Amino acid sequence: MSNEYIRVGKILGTFGLDGSLKVKIITDFPERFDDGNQLYININGFYKKQIIKDSTLLKDRLVRVKFNGVDGMESAQTLIDYELFVDSAEIDLSRNSLDENTFYQFEIVGLDVFYKGKPFGVLKEVIEAGGGDTLVIERNGKEFFVPFVRSMVSVDLEKKEILLTPPDGLIESQS
Repeated sequence: MSNEYIRVGKILGTFGLDGSLKVKIITDFPERFDDGNQLYININGFYKKQIIKDSTLLKDRLVRVKFNGVDGMESAQTLIDYELFVDSAEIDLSRNSLDENTFYQFEIVGLDVFYKGKPFGVLKEVIEAGGGDTLVIERNGKEFFVPFVRSMVSVDLEKKEILLTPPDGLIESQS
């Protein structure tokens, strides 16, 4: 095992009385939640393997998941607010299924960000919002928010950099 894990979901609550959980999907591959797949729950820095016994896709990037060994609402409630992960070795196996110029979010977090040809900051995180993803860029202790759209953001994984070309005033209005 690679001992590196990639977040793919967050447990929002219980679903019924049998120990099923309502999970927010944080991946472009909802099939990671298919029956029989394994996920890991990060509990105080320890990644506990869970096998999916049964799952049903719901609406709005939600899935109902039943793990082996989580029987009843009481044991399911202890998992609320925990995040779900896959082993990064599994990500490597699915890399060849990505389209050209496509990448995983974890690959761009930490990259240097350039604005108007000059170093601007570092990508802190990508927020998944209803209208699309938003980049959170940290610069001198301050956070800047930029919509993650092709017309404003260019990612170069080889150079390990992100180039911003937002409309005039978007960055300045956050200063």
